[in-house]
Amino acid sequence: MKRKKLKKVLCMATAPVFCLSMFSCSDKKEGNSSVQSQKEQSVQTNENSEQIIDFALVGCLEDEFPPIVNDFNKKHEGKYRAVMRQIQNTEQSKDFSNALNMEIVSGNAPDIICVMDYSLLRNLAGKGAVANLYPLIDSENSPLAREDFLSNYLTANEIDGKLIAMPVRFSISTAVAKKKNVPGVSENWTPDEMVQALENMPEETLLSVGSTEPTVNLHTFTFRSSSRYIDYNTGECTFDGEEFTNLIELSKELSERGDDTYQEDANVFAADKALVYFGGIHNEDNFESMKTDTFGDDELIFVGNPSYDGKGGGFAYTESFGIMETSDCKEGAWLLIEEYLGDKYFESRPDGFSPLEKNLNIEDEYLDSYIRSLTDNNFYDYDVMDIIKEEAAYYYSGERTAQECTEIINNRISIKIAEQTWQT
Repeated sequence: MKRKKLKKVLCMATAPVFCLSMFSCSDKKEGNSSVQSQKEQSVQTNENSEQIIDFALVGCLEDEFPPIVNDFNKKHEGKYRAVMRQIQNTEQSKDFSNALNMEIVSGNAPDIICVMDYSLLRNLAGKGAVANLYPLIDSENSPLAREDFLSNYLTANEIDGKLIAMPVRFSISTAVAKKKNVPGVSENWTPDEMVQALENMPEETLLSVGSTEPTVNLHTFTFRSSSRYIDYNTGECTFDGEEFTNLIELSKELSERGDDTYQEDANVFAADKALVYFGGIHNEDNFESMKTDTFGDDELIFVGNPSYDGKGGGFAYTESFGIMETSDCKEGAWLLIEEYLGDKYFESRPDGFSPLEKNLNIEDEYLDSYIRSLTDNNFYDYDVMDIIKEEAAYYYSGERTAQECTEIINNRISIKIAEQTWQT
């Protein structure tokens, strides 16, 4: 796929990343051995005693969760009791997959997990390790029904028709431009459409604002790399194709034409000095501020992060819940998730949209329509992105061709995905 060289001055801004919070196990928190002993005692004491729900945080800040757990335990006293613990990351890497996998293979899998890194749940689902949540939602004991959720939200979290995760709030991962500046471009543009739109602008127009480093551009282009180029069911990777190779080449081309002198200028988009804003939308107030303060009340269009499949916009998550297939307390675990979908937790965390219809309440028709049109999740696998950045550096330095880099990237990530598999 050939592209003509750009003649414009431009630069890229990074797409939003939801970073993991690093922590150590609190001395006050009950460890897994304590949770297991409580479960055993509960079974031995009375067949009708309350069930212990082993609730594990994986990369989440512990301070945000106890109030809802306490409410849940009071509400279900005598039947269920959730005991919260942390799965500690002993190697201090950017993800917690190894620590979680060790818990599973050693027979200490929790009943329910909450992760900041959505790729962990996708990886577990590919191995059949997480439960399908649909039967739990459909249960007569569930206060919520499928109809209470955005239907496309549920679909986005399916694998083979099974609901494998329940993120309790979301942001929109996309890019925004003035509609008048991208004529002929529909929502969720391709990289080639992005380049053409820039070519149609005055020569001094920037693409966006921010860093001009190639890796920053690459981050923006490959923000969906985990969901787009990895099949977590089969472990197959497709980073070595023409599409991903073109993205690496384009990331360098754009950086060579970059200029971040407008980085602190709040009026660059309103004054048409920059074409597109790369970032996330976290609530309707955030979007209204973007319209008026950033773009000067011109009509906007969600063009998405550039992608060849035209699906550059997607849901982005912070807290995502999953129930382990091995759990003997799935119904109670789902009731705990429902507590985190409730008003108390949602109102305490205004930096996100609710997936429940009753709490969405979006007045802007375009924003509401766009949210309901989303079909994909844009999630970030830290280990994958580290490999991409490491190998792409050889192309930026001229030591390898882009194709050579993508072949090595594909091989390394394929090995990484395979290493995360365990024997059951």
